[in-house]
Amino acid sequence: MPFLETLRVAAAERARDRALREEQDAAFRESARRDREKEARRVEDARRAAELERIEMERRREAEETRTRISIARDRWRRESRHYLTPPEEPANVDPVRITVRLPDGQRLVRLVARTSTVTSLYCLVDAQLTPSHKTETEMEASTAENDLRELVHSSGQSTEVWWGFSLFTAYPRQAISWQPAVGLADVGLGSGGQIVAEITSPGGEKNDHDEEGYDTE
Repeated sequence: MPFLETLRVAAAERARDRALREEQDAAFRESARRDREKEARRVEDARRAAELERIEMERRREAEETRTRISIARDRWRRESRHYLTPPEEPANVDPVRITVRLPDGQRLVRLVARTSTVTSLYCLVDAQLTPSHKTETEMEASTAENDLRELVHSSGQSTEVWWGFSLFTAYPRQAISWQPAVGLADVGLGSGGQIVAEITSPGGEKNDHDEEGYDTE
Protein backbone atom coordinates (compact mmCIF):
# COMPACT_ATOMS: atom_id res chain seq x y z
CA MET A 1 0.00 0.00 0.00
CA PRO A 2 2.77 2.53 0.73
CA PHE A 3 4.32 1.68 -2.64
CA LEU A 4 1.02 2.19 -4.49
CA GLU A 5 0.42 5.46 -2.64
CA THR A 6 3.87 6.64 -3.66
CA LEU A 7 3.11 5.81 -7.28
CA ARG A 8 -0.23 7.64 -7.05
CA VAL A 9 1.35 10.75 -5.56
CA ALA A 10 4.10 10.73 -8.19
CA ALA A 11 1.54 10.40 -10.99
CA ALA A 12 -0.48 13.28 -9.55
CA GLU A 13 2.61 15.47 -9.35
CA ARG A 14 3.50 14.67 -12.95
CA ALA A 15 -0.07 15.54 -14.00
CA ARG A 16 0.12 18.86 -12.14
CA ASP A 17 3.50 19.64 -13.69
CA ARG A 18 2.18 18.78 -17.13
CA ALA A 19 -0.92 20.98 -16.62
CA LEU A 20 1.27 23.83 -15.35
CA ARG A 21 3.58 23.57 -18.38
CA GLU A 22 0.60 23.48 -20.73
CA GLU A 23 -0.85 26.54 -18.99
CA GLN A 24 2.48 28.34 -19.23
CA ASP A 25 2.85 27.36 -22.88
CA ALA A 26 -0.66 28.62 -23.63
CA ALA A 27 0.09 31.90 -21.85
CA PHE A 28 3.34 32.22 -23.81
CA ARG A 29 1.57 31.54 -27.10
CA GLU A 30 -1.15 34.07 -26.25
CA SER A 31 1.46 36.67 -25.32
CA ALA A 32 3.35 35.98 -28.53
CA ARG A 33 0.12 36.29 -30.52
CA ARG A 34 -0.70 39.63 -28.91
CA ASP A 35 2.85 40.84 -29.60
CA ARG A 36 2.54 39.81 -33.26
CA GLU A 37 -0.82 41.60 -33.55
CA LYS A 38 0.60 44.69 -31.85
CA GLU A 39 3.58 44.71 -34.20
CA ALA A 40 1.29 44.19 -37.19
CA ARG A 41 -0.86 47.13 -36.08
CA ARG A 42 2.25 49.26 -35.59
CA VAL A 43 3.48 48.38 -39.07
CA GLU A 44 0.04 49.04 -40.56
CA ASP A 45 -0.29 52.37 -38.72
CA ALA A 46 3.18 53.36 -39.95
CA ARG A 47 2.22 52.36 -43.50
CA ARG A 48 -1.01 54.35 -43.34
CA ALA A 49 0.78 57.37 -41.87
CA ALA A 50 3.39 57.18 -44.63
CA GLU A 51 0.65 56.87 -47.26
CA LEU A 52 -1.26 59.83 -45.82
CA GLU A 53 1.94 61.87 -45.75
CA ARG A 54 2.66 60.90 -49.35
CA ILE A 55 -0.87 61.88 -50.40
CA GLU A 56 -0.62 65.20 -48.54
CA MET A 57 2.77 65.95 -50.10
CA GLU A 58 1.36 65.09 -53.53
CA ARG A 59 -1.64 67.33 -52.88
CA ARG A 60 0.61 70.20 -51.81
CA ARG A 61 2.85 69.67 -54.82
CA GLU A 62 -0.12 69.70 -57.19
CA ALA A 63 -1.58 72.76 -55.44
CA GLU A 64 1.75 74.57 -55.74
CA GLU A 65 2.05 73.62 -59.40
CA THR A 66 -1.50 74.87 -59.97
CA ARG A 67 -0.77 78.16 -58.20
CA THR A 68 2.41 78.58 -60.23
CA ARG A 69 0.61 77.79 -63.49
CA ILE A 70 -2.20 80.22 -62.69
CA SER A 71 0.27 82.89 -61.59
CA ILE A 72 2.26 82.56 -64.83
CA ALA A 73 -0.91 82.70 -66.92
CA ARG A 74 -2.16 85.73 -64.96
CA ASP A 75 1.16 87.54 -65.35
CA ARG A 76 1.15 86.87 -69.08
CA TRP A 77 -2.41 88.20 -69.32
CA ARG A 78 -1.39 91.34 -67.43
CA ARG A 79 1.46 91.96 -69.86
CA GLU A 80 -0.31 91.09 -73.08
CA SER A 81 -4.04 91.69 -72.70
CA ARG A 82 -4.98 93.71 -69.62
CA HIS A 83 -4.27 97.11 -71.20
CA TYR A 84 -6.84 96.40 -73.92
CA LEU A 85 -9.55 96.23 -71.25
CA THR A 86 -8.31 98.97 -68.90
CA PRO A 87 -9.99 102.34 -69.43
CA PRO A 88 -7.56 104.96 -70.79
CA GLU A 89 -6.72 107.91 -68.57
CA GLU A 90 -8.02 110.38 -71.15
CA PRO A 91 -10.92 108.86 -73.09
CA ALA A 92 -11.43 110.42 -76.51
CA ASN A 93 -14.65 110.75 -78.48
CA VAL A 94 -16.72 108.94 -75.85
CA ASP A 95 -19.61 109.80 -73.56
CA PRO A 96 -17.75 109.59 -70.22
CA VAL A 97 -18.96 109.01 -66.70
CA ARG A 98 -17.01 109.67 -63.52
CA ILE A 99 -15.94 106.65 -61.48
CA THR A 100 -14.24 107.07 -58.10
CA VAL A 101 -12.47 104.05 -56.67
CA ARG A 102 -11.19 103.72 -53.13
CA LEU A 103 -8.27 101.31 -53.18
CA PRO A 104 -7.50 98.93 -50.30
CA ASP A 105 -4.75 101.24 -49.01
CA GLY A 106 -7.23 104.12 -48.71
CA GLN A 107 -6.10 106.01 -51.80
CA ARG A 108 -8.64 107.34 -54.25
CA LEU A 109 -8.58 106.88 -57.96
CA VAL A 110 -10.82 109.09 -60.09
CA ARG A 111 -11.25 108.16 -63.71
CA LEU A 112 -13.53 109.21 -66.54
CA VAL A 113 -14.62 106.09 -68.42
CA ALA A 114 -16.87 105.49 -71.37
CA ARG A 115 -20.50 105.05 -70.44
CA THR A 116 -20.43 101.81 -72.44
CA SER A 117 -17.57 100.39 -70.37
CA THR A 118 -17.91 96.99 -68.71
CA VAL A 119 -17.42 95.68 -65.19
CA THR A 120 -14.30 93.99 -66.54
CA SER A 121 -12.81 97.42 -67.25
CA LEU A 122 -13.27 98.38 -63.59
CA TYR A 123 -11.60 95.18 -62.42
CA CYS A 124 -8.74 95.72 -64.85
CA LEU A 125 -8.41 99.32 -63.67
CA VAL A 126 -8.07 98.25 -60.03
CA ASP A 127 -5.85 95.30 -60.92
CA ALA A 128 -3.50 97.65 -62.78
CA GLN A 129 -3.23 99.81 -59.65
CA LEU A 130 -2.58 96.86 -57.35
CA THR A 131 -0.28 94.92 -59.69
CA PRO A 132 1.51 97.08 -62.27
CA SER A 133 2.98 95.21 -65.20
CA HIS A 134 5.06 96.20 -68.21
CA LYS A 135 2.87 95.46 -71.20
CA THR A 136 3.96 93.49 -74.23
CA GLU A 137 2.88 94.91 -77.56
CA THR A 138 0.41 92.55 -79.21
CA GLU A 139 -2.43 92.89 -81.68
CA MET A 140 -5.78 92.16 -80.06
CA GLU A 141 -9.29 93.54 -79.93
CA ALA A 142 -11.03 94.26 -76.65
CA SER A 143 -13.70 91.61 -77.35
CA THR A 144 -11.04 88.99 -77.97
CA ALA A 145 -9.21 90.03 -74.80
CA GLU A 146 -12.43 89.67 -72.79
CA ASN A 147 -13.11 86.21 -74.22
CA ASP A 148 -9.54 85.16 -73.43
CA LEU A 149 -9.99 86.47 -69.88
CA ARG A 150 -13.22 84.52 -69.48
CA GLU A 151 -11.46 81.30 -70.52
CA LEU A 152 -8.45 82.07 -68.32
CA VAL A 153 -10.54 82.55 -65.18
CA HIS A 154 -12.67 79.51 -65.95
CA SER A 155 -9.68 77.24 -66.59
CA SER A 156 -8.04 78.28 -63.32
CA GLY A 157 -10.74 76.49 -61.33
CA GLN A 158 -10.77 79.37 -58.83
CA SER A 159 -13.61 81.63 -57.83
CA THR A 160 -13.50 85.03 -59.48
CA GLU A 161 -12.80 86.69 -56.11
CA VAL A 162 -9.75 84.49 -55.53
CA TRP A 163 -8.51 84.84 -59.12
CA TRP A 164 -8.63 88.63 -59.04
CA GLY A 165 -7.48 88.83 -55.43
CA PHE A 166 -9.99 91.56 -54.64
CA SER A 167 -13.68 92.37 -54.81
CA LEU A 168 -15.55 95.53 -55.76
CA PHE A 169 -18.54 97.09 -54.02
CA THR A 170 -20.64 100.16 -54.59
CA ALA A 171 -19.98 102.67 -51.82
CA TYR A 172 -23.60 103.46 -51.03
CA PRO A 173 -25.73 101.53 -50.84
CA ARG A 174 -23.12 98.82 -50.37
CA GLN A 175 -23.63 96.13 -53.00
CA ALA A 176 -21.18 93.62 -54.41
CA ILE A 177 -20.11 94.14 -58.01
CA SER A 178 -19.36 90.57 -58.98
CA TRP A 179 -17.11 90.08 -61.96
CA GLN A 180 -18.81 88.65 -65.00
CA PRO A 181 -17.62 89.12 -68.57
CA ALA A 182 -19.44 91.49 -70.90
CA VAL A 183 -21.56 93.11 -68.16
CA GLY A 184 -22.05 96.86 -68.68
CA LEU A 185 -21.78 99.56 -66.03
CA ALA A 186 -25.49 100.32 -66.38
CA ASP A 187 -26.25 96.71 -65.45
CA VAL A 188 -24.68 97.23 -62.00
CA GLY A 189 -26.10 100.70 -61.36
CA LEU A 190 -23.07 102.69 -62.56
CA GLY A 191 -24.46 103.91 -65.86
CA SER A 192 -24.20 107.50 -64.62
CA GLY A 193 -20.97 107.00 -62.72
CA GLY A 194 -20.50 106.38 -59.02
CA GLN A 195 -18.16 105.46 -56.23
CA ILE A 196 -16.82 101.96 -55.62
CA VAL A 197 -14.67 100.30 -52.99
CA ALA A 198 -11.98 97.71 -53.70
CA GLU A 199 -11.31 95.19 -50.96
CA ILE A 200 -8.58 92.58 -50.86
CA THR A 201 -9.86 89.01 -50.84
CA SER A 202 -8.18 86.54 -48.54
CA PRO A 203 -7.10 83.11 -49.94
CA GLY A 204 -10.22 81.60 -48.35
CA GLY A 205 -12.42 83.94 -50.35
CA GLU A 206 -13.38 86.21 -47.43
CA LYS A 207 -13.42 89.98 -47.87
CA ASN A 208 -11.70 92.42 -45.59
CA ASP A 209 -14.36 94.86 -44.45
CA HIS A 210 -13.67 98.59 -44.44
CA ASP A 211 -15.82 101.49 -43.43
CA GLU A 212 -17.30 103.74 -46.03
CA GLU A 213 -16.11 107.07 -44.67
CA GLY A 214 -14.29 109.62 -46.78
CA TYR A 215 -16.64 109.70 -49.77
CA ASP A 216 -18.39 112.75 -51.11
CA THR A 217 -21.91 112.37 -52.34
CA GLU A 218 -22.24 112.79 -56.05
